[in-house]
Amino acid sequence: DIMGRIAKRHQFKVLFHEKPFSGINGSGKHNNWSLSTSDGTNLLSPGKTPMKNLQFLTFFVNTIKAVYKYEELLRASIASASNDYRLGANEAPPAIISVFIGSQLSEVLDELENVTKGKLSPQEKTDLKLNIIGKIPEILLDNTDRNRTSPFAFTGNKFEFRAVGSNTNSAIPMTVLNTIVAKQLKEFKLEVDELIDNNFRVTTIEQRGYPLSSNLKMNVIDFTLDKLSEDIEILIRTLDLSHDLTLVGHDWGTVVAWATLKRNNVSIKNYISICGGTLFPGSDVYKSLTYNDGEHYITSFQNATEAAEILNRDIKNTIYGAYRVKNQNVNHSLSLKALFNDFNHIEYAITEELLSNIASEFSDTGLYGPVAWYANIDQNIQLSSKWKHNEVTQKVSFIFGEDDKAVLLTEKMKDRLNKEAKFVTIKEVSGAGHWLPYTHRESVLNEIYSINKDY
Repeated sequence: DIMGRIAKRHQFKVLFHEKPFSGINGSGKHNNWSLSTSDGTNLLSPGKTPMKNLQFLTFFVNTIKAVYKYEELLRASIASASNDYRLGANEAPPAIISVFIGSQLSEVLDELENVTKGKLSPQEKTDLKLNIIGKIPEILLDNTDRNRTSPFAFTGNKFEFRAVGSNTNSAIPMTVLNTIVAKQLKEFKLEVDELIDNNFRVTTIEQRGYPLSSNLKMNVIDFTLDKLSEDIEILIRTLDLSHDLTLVGHDWGTVVAWATLKRNNVSIKNYISICGGTLFPGSDVYKSLTYNDGEHYITSFQNATEAAEILNRDIKNTIYGAYRVKNQNVNHSLSLKALFNDFNHIEYAITEELLSNIASEFSDTGLYGPVAWYANIDQNIQLSSKWKHNEVTQKVSFIFGEDDKAVLLTEKMKDRLNKEAKFVTIKEVSGAGHWLPYTHRESVLNEIYSINKDY
């Protein structure tokens, strides 16, 4: 209206018709469209981690499916006599609704479509995480849209609906687009919920990687057993994981997992402990363990600030040392120096690429958080007195590596573990060491399937 009145004042006439004259290029609108959360997070913008990229792919493919399923509605929302005359000619978008995402993103979707149906092997999972989902930001940096005539094109962090005519109120096609995507997302959620209802869920606690958000301003008391268990309980409630949940703990994470199970504040169906027990000894036990190259590392960790300062000097080699494979020809000392500061070995329990990723995640936060956890072992024994006598009726499975030098499965330990719950199984994995979840993943997955096979 304003444009019309101004044009009339100057003795002109504004023509919004898409093709007013034969042989003259028509005019249209590029409607930029994306999805965001209430805090402004763009759901169609890839992130820096595979998890963020998985979120991006979820909304990306659902938008494409909505356009595919309801292209007639989308086409009708921009239909008019003049716009239909424009579409498909004189550099305008085609009259047939299609989606352009570029060759590189097309390859990503093709690779996802070809992923093995059912259970993936550890190598397939790693490849999916690092080489497909993890590479999306790198792909989009050079994913320039060369097809300027595509009616519905993805342009980095948004879609452009380019078939809208200049005479059309943009609210009409945008309302249709919002509606069809909302319907598709609701249908997608129902499909996912059905898959979840027909399967079990697994939450895994790995204490070594737990407090990535910590910093040196936090207190040691922030990493007590009760507080970490409460965090896991909040996670389970927030993500609604309580339906047929199998809880898995590894290493010192088994102590947190066992506390979460015994506290009985959330619904847990089964529990699997890997290379760990139910509550580790107090600091006095570790103080009695000394080696030629120093005291036991847990004794060193009782002073979390000092220990973190030592380890933070070279976080990369600290992480590499922690995941180093020790063989029969290597000293099995568990002193701070031997465990973390001996970097002469090139054999690791996991790939160097994964080790590099772990090290980079800790580069900003430092290692105070993980170290601070160990400083609470005496406090944790006291805290456990509140719930240690609670009965465990869930099925419990303890898995150990036959060659684990850090956690030895003795007959005395077997007797104690068999008394911890009503239904207990104890297994040793041949050829496995302390990093069993990484080196023998199939054994862990098989145990998860096995403990749920009756349900």
